[in-house]
Amino acid sequence: MFLRLVTILINMFSVKFEGAVNTAISSGIQGVVKKGRQTLLLIMASFILSVLLSAGIIISILEASSQLDVEGITYFSSMLTWSLGLSGISLLGLIIIFWPRNNQPQVMIEAAAQSNPVDKGNHLVLEELLAALMAEGIHYFKEKNHNRTMGHV
Repeated sequence: MFLRLVTILINMFSVKFEGAVNTAISSGIQGVVKKGRQTLLLIMASFILSVLLSAGIIISILEASSQLDVEGITYFSSMLTWSLGLSGISLLGLIIIFWPRNNQPQVMIEAAAQSNPVDKGNHLVLEELLAALMAEGIHYFKEKNHNRTMGHV
């Protein structure tokens, strides 16, 4: 909801810009929103799985201690089995989310940086966005300064 609101506000702001500036801004916004959605999804999933893991552990401890208190032994009842299963599934989900990804892209990036120290043709989307915003700002101030000097003459 928040990302949609930000996108709408920035799109309303970027209506004033023309051509390449508008294209750079919208592509930059789309990239940031996509990364934000992925990050937000991972954060929410890890939070939910952490809560489920904690709940499973607490239920397991309570059930085991209750059995030990009442009967003197602990056995695998349905409650204990399901709570341990909940903990295991939650732990598996967290491991999948936080398991280190393949380091191959990092190795490829380092190799490309060594072979091509400076490549003028490839620009990142955020670099294009910042360059477009700076160019628009400079143009705005030059135009404002020009109008001010023309008004006093």
